[in-house]
Amino acid sequence: MLCVRSNRVQRRQLLLLGVASFAVNGVQAASDPLVVIVGPATNIDGLEFGVLQRMFRGEAVNYAGSRRAVPFNHPVQTSERREFDRVVLGLSPDEVARYWINRKIRGQSGPPRTVPSSALLLRVVAQLKGAIGYVRSSQLNGSVRPLRIDGKAHTDRDYRLG
Repeated sequence: MLCVRSNRVQRRQLLLLGVASFAVNGVQAASDPLVVIVGPATNIDGLEFGVLQRMFRGEAVNYAGSRRAVPFNHPVQTSERREFDRVVLGLSPDEVARYWINRKIRGQSGPPRTVPSSALLLRVVAQLKGAIGYVRSSQLNGSVRPLRIDGKAHTDRDYRLG
């Protein structure tokens, strides 16, 4: 118990000091936040947070000139996926699993497709029109564009995924 409490106190102290580049239980810290990305041919600059939620909850969402959004996820066991599901969907891994089972039972659409690596996700999003995904900010490259969420750029302090 002392170790767990000590670990929590230590994490809080590090965050207060601005030292955020460490991982605890496989979860990446705030110094390398998630960024929502689209390909260069997608002609939108941003989304409302609610629209992003609907996309990744399996609802049909049109954006970028009536183009259907094609969301892509990381594998369930990755820190990126757990963090994204927690922040965007507001669900734990167990809740996410139940959510998709529930939709399947009801005959509704399934989850976004899963891409096995960030490198492949970047390539897919860059080349597939309508594709949308997320990566760590350190993985951004010239092949994709980061999206604004609720008018905030991924470099802004109050970016919703940061």
